[in-house]
Amino acid sequence: MEAVYYAARANLRRLMILHPSWTRTQLAQATGMSRSWVDKWRKRLLSVPADDEQVLRGLSRAPHHPPPKLDSQVIDRLLEIRDDPPEGLGRTPGPKAILYYLHRDETLKERKLRLPKSTRTVHRLLKENGRIASRLPTITEPLERPPAMQHWQLDFKDASSVPADPHGKKATCGRDAQYHR
Repeated sequence: MEAVYYAARANLRRLMILHPSWTRTQLAQATGMSRSWVDKWRKRLLSVPADDEQVLRGLSRAPHHPPPKLDSQVIDRLLEIRDDPPEGLGRTPGPKAILYYLHRDETLKERKLRLPKSTRTVHRLLKENGRIASRLPTITEPLERPPAMQHWQLDFKDASSVPADPHGKKATCGRDAQYHR
């Protein structure tokens, strides 16, 4: 899909060079894109030299800056809520409950500290601080297989309760069962 967008941007650049007097509506019709798309890319294309191919690739949609780190007071309070549940909760609080109590904490509100918004963040912090144990890998030992055709294993249900069918079919239940009685 990126190749299609690359071609559309290159086509817009070509049209801007061939027809410098065209309006954005004419450029939008010629490229088959919207006027807002033409406005955005026209501005970008005019801001760089005409031979710059890098601009045609577009910009990354990834966040340019990571979110600020949580304050140590917030992390300490989070761990405190996990270790000593407030209001007689009677159970070990999970990430949802911890978020609920963190956002109700008046001291954190007064200090205007950034609080986590996601249960995933809370879960990560609990795991990093040893409050959630990671599962140990299951170690299995390979079974010794007997040599071929030396041992047989059969699995039977109670074969005496179901009458045998002379044609080799077993009566089970439902519609088939009525024909085998």
